[in-house]
Amino acid sequence: LLDRLKASPGGVPAAELHAYMEQAALALDYLNEPRHVLDGPTPVGVQHRDVKPHNLLLVGGCLKVADFGQVRGFDGSETGHTRSFTLAYAATEFIAGRTHRHSDQYSLA
Repeated sequence: LLDRLKASPGGVPAAELHAYMEQAALALDYLNEPRHVLDGPTPVGVQHRDVKPHNLLLVGGCLKVADFGQVRGFDGSETGHTRSFTLAYAATEFIAGRTHRHSDQYSLA
């Protein structure tokens, strides 16, 4: 997505950008749902924690969420954060070292 943004001097057309953001939001919602079995028997939600245009890839006209290097599972509404983030896209709670269940959506917005 970053390359598409750079290649569009007037910006990505609104309808196209809206479609990409909808795809990204659906992917993040899927990750955030407590359906992923990671370390234990109980399914947890997954927070990407580094949502930014650099990590949203356009593949064949579809948007894919990439770079899961900072991913963390969570089973509540809030968890810790490593303080490694891109400030321009970071949810405000990252500065305090926390991740909320809606942090990825905040970063996307």
